Amino acid sequence: MLEIRRIVAVMIAMAVAPSALALAADPARMRTADPPASVADRNAFALALLSRLAPASEAGNVVVSPQGVSRVLAMAAEGASGETAAEIRRAGRLPASARSLDLIDPARPRSRLGLNVRAVPNDGYGLKVQEVPAGSPAAKAGLAPGDLILTVEDRPVRSLAALRDAVEAAGAGGRPVRTRIYAFGSGKVVEIAIQPEAVSTPSPYAARDAAFVQRGLAIRPEFRAALDRAFHAPLISLDFASDPRGAAGEIVRFATSAGDATPRPDVSAIDASTRLVLLDAVAFEAEWQHPFPPDSPAPFTGADGRRTEVPTLRRTGRYAMASSPDGSMLAEIPYVDDSFSFVLALPTEGKSPRALIASLSADAFDSRRRALKPRRVDLQLPRFGVASTHRLNAPLAAMGVTLAFSPRADFSNLVARQPGDALDRLALGSVVQSAYLKVTPRGTRAGAATTAAVVTLDAEAEPVAFHADRPFAFFLVDRRTGLIVFAGVLDDPARPD
Repeated sequence: MLEIRRIVAVMIAMAVAPSALALAADPARMRTADPPASVADRNAFALALLSRLAPASEAGNVVVSPQGVSRVLAMAAEGASGETAAEIRRAGRLPASARSLDLIDPARPRSRLGLNVRAVPNDGYGLKVQEVPAGSPAAKAGLAPGDLILTVEDRPVRSLAALRDAVEAAGAGGRPVRTRIYAFGSGKVVEIAIQPEAVSTPSPYAARDAAFVQRGLAIRPEFRAALDRAFHAPLISLDFASDPRGAAGEIVRFATSAGDATPRPDVSAIDASTRLVLLDAVAFEAEWQHPFPPDSPAPFTGADGRRTEVPTLRRTGRYAMASSPDGSMLAEIPYVDDSFSFVLALPTEGKSPRALIASLSADAFDSRRRALKPRRVDLQLPRFGVASTHRLNAPLAAMGVTLAFSPRADFSNLVARQPGDALDRLALGSVVQSAYLKVTPRGTRAGAATTAAVVTLDAEAEPVAFHADRPFAFFLVDRRTGLIVFAGVLDDPARPD
């Protein structure tokens, strides 16, 4: 009888304490001559996976990290060969070179020209400066905490994104930028010249990969090199064959070592037949650009039509939003970091968010997100937490990954050939992801999206109501690329996470 040894791929989407964000990618992750992977392909995979995990025939809250699934599939593809590798890449919409994924990695470090100050939108009148580093060009020019930044080179700056874009455009030639400010100390509007600096900031999204291999297994040098070069993943030897429980415990310890807020990975599928576990661990934690007041009870109509009182966040301010001809609405809530946002997709009343997701292609999602326009919004959404554990064999098989799970799997790029050795016969055994996401008045853990606040000095119209008081879909988006890193559906905010 053909003996099949299993590769167990475990994907964990985890939210961690801020100290754990040291896991963010180092600059080496960016050193690649390969072209960037397609964001449209990544988002097409994200939407297809979410549709499989939240089918129209079922109800219930769902959260998934498609980015985590992609990276584990990409690692598995590096060990596969022939049609097995091609099938994984087709189904996962993966590039031929895994290193291409680095160029759109949400965890990558960012360096841009900026004023090197901490500021927040001032709800209608510039940006309020909160911190200016001592001795910095901004401090030497006279900028101080409490001041309002009004324009850069005569361009109004009503959001952090607008400030960064204006400074980058004006400071590209290396000259100081004319900055109009309201000086809090003197109470006057003045113009100063500030020399932009190269500002590097860590991403609120952190990630790390690892591979755990059966001790003594002869791993091919090419696979080992691919793990290091494309994923910066250590190869850690464990004894699955003799002590599967101990090996599983080591994986749990590795995954949760980042901080107390990390969930335990589901390692129940690990047994004595396991020969390799591929791990991707991701973390996101950020505060809203404009925190919400404390939550208060408000009605929410669930997928079953039942109306209940749930803790609800509410704030009136400027948010990017748009309506579609079908009556559905999108709104974007920005984080302090401003490079990520939380996108709410609210279907027409009486319609399901699952139907809305099924109608979205990657291009349609991108077009709708780009069509969002800042306006005054009465924003309301429940305070909620969602937790999911997904066993992904069946969804991935339905998306086209079949050979990898079968006796015909070809993982000959993984193990050095030893003719007649049963260890040559490897197959993908179990793909599992544990994920969670929490939305609070202060911000989001595990996945969140923030909209840049755009402030105007003009008279405001009556705020547009965006009340997420019925089931909706949500997406955590890297605004620099448009990449979906977390996605989900909320049917019942009262359901425990």
